[in-house]
Amino acid sequence: MQTLDALGSIPSVFLSSVAPPLSIAAAGRSTAVLFVLVQNLLLYTVGVYLLSRGGDGNDRVALGRVARQPVVWALVAAGAAVALGVVPPAGGTAMDTLRLVGNASIPVFLVVLGLQVESMDLGATVRETLPTVGLKLLVAPVVAVGIAALVDIGDPTVTAAFVVLAAGPSAVIPLVLSIEFGDDEVSDPTADGSAVSTADYVGTVVFLTILGSLPVVTGLVLLAELGVLG
Repeated sequence: MQTLDALGSIPSVFLSSVAPPLSIAAAGRSTAVLFVLVQNLLLYTVGVYLLSRGGDGNDRVALGRVARQPVVWALVAAGAAVALGVVPPAGGTAMDTLRLVGNASIPVFLVVLGLQVESMDLGATVRETLPTVGLKLLVAPVVAVGIAALVDIGDPTVTAAFVVLAAGPSAVIPLVLSIEFGDDEVSDPTADGSAVSTADYVGTVVFLTILGSLPVVTGLVLLAELGVLG
């Protein structure tokens, strides 16, 4: 039980507000924060750019939307605070307020996911999204193991955290962004002639990976406990 005893609960906000809390040690917590920081940076820059650009190829509009994202400016402000040495204390009022606001976003994102799932035709979208779901749940952790072995992380806890995070469900943030910035109403027709919108496609992937990640992540945690992942 050494691995699990070292686990400290990671709030699901670290996992982009999607998964049940993962239990990871202090080193794993740092890994999770870095993992999600890079992921969100890509989502709010490259993701927003690609969604905004859409089919019209208007780069100026897309770049303008990226520049107006609060998350981008928050990262700039955080970097400036660190560089200037003016970061508020961890237990101070400012950081507690930021933590409360971050935690409040979790139920909001899940409500958005529920509304999207309720309004879409799962029968039509599940068939289209199964390859993507399979890549996320089955291929991604294998790739993560390969990367960890190639880089030779050295710390078993960090390695396990990296692999488990890679196998976690897709974040709700891409769904929110696809609803906000996706200009297309429908994607290519499915085999039976129906059409799937970008938001429906992303929403189905998020929903299925949340369900599918439960046994996958459980299995990976057990492997981590046995020392296989480290």
